[in-house]
Amino acid sequence: MTKNIDETETSISNLPELEESVVVQVTRITKYGVYLQLIDYQCTGFLPISEISSRWVKRITDVVRYGEKLVVKILRINEERNTVDVSLKDLTVSERRKVMREWKLSNRGFQLLSEYSIKSGVEFDKLELKLDKYIEKYGNIFIVLERIITDPELFESVSLSIKIKNELKDFLSKRIEPTQYGFEALVKIIFYGKGGIYKLKDALEKFETTSNKHGLTAKITSAGAPIYMVRLFSYKPELIKKYAEKILNDELNNIQKMGAQVSITKKGEKIKV
Repeated sequence: MTKNIDETETSISNLPELEESVVVQVTRITKYGVYLQLIDYQCTGFLPISEISSRWVKRITDVVRYGEKLVVKILRINEERNTVDVSLKDLTVSERRKVMREWKLSNRGFQLLSEYSIKSGVEFDKLELKLDKYIEKYGNIFIVLERIITDPELFESVSLSIKIKNELKDFLSKRIEPTQYGFEALVKIIFYGKGGIYKLKDALEKFETTSNKHGLTAKITSAGAPIYMVRLFSYKPELIKKYAEKILNDELNNIQKMGAQVSITKKGEKIKV
């Protein structure tokens, strides 16, 4: 039987864990607090007015609205009543945004897999089971579906027929634009003396070659000589984390050994969507 996945359904269990951050929907607002439905759990919650904000709240409707989805933190669990008490103020705005973003991605992943299941006739439960160990590894089904596109070797070990694998990859490729992860740095490189421009060209080409060997794509552009913007990209964030800064430091050391004056002006990680 094929699962029916809508925007508010994921894998459902009864109760969340204490201090877990969860997505909820506002079902009723009173002067004492807000009643909620936990979207990924079969239970309800209550948000007391004292837990809405660290500031004084005159009207709850100034902060939350009926039907709105919120990210809250679990404070107390009543297993007998199958209810929880939650806090909104215990999470920062950035924490709530992060949880909501991951929740939306996860739901998008389930929707895509459900759409493919309906289109292909392959049971949703079967597909989910085959991908289960990767969902557990990466923590989000959408990330797994991205990796099917960007990392075909990952998909090879999944025990599905070649026909289904090819169909699923083609299906996803038309619906997902993979996230590209990046590392960038502004560097200052000065070669003194004769032939400096040729040494610089050779050094930058070697930088690109070394990056490619480690599965990264390098793009080096002038930011107004002698300043250059070095960008390293990959669809695999673990490669950026493992190699990007090391490649930058190693290659700049090599350039320095060639007789150049080298310094890093600014560096930092980013995500290119």
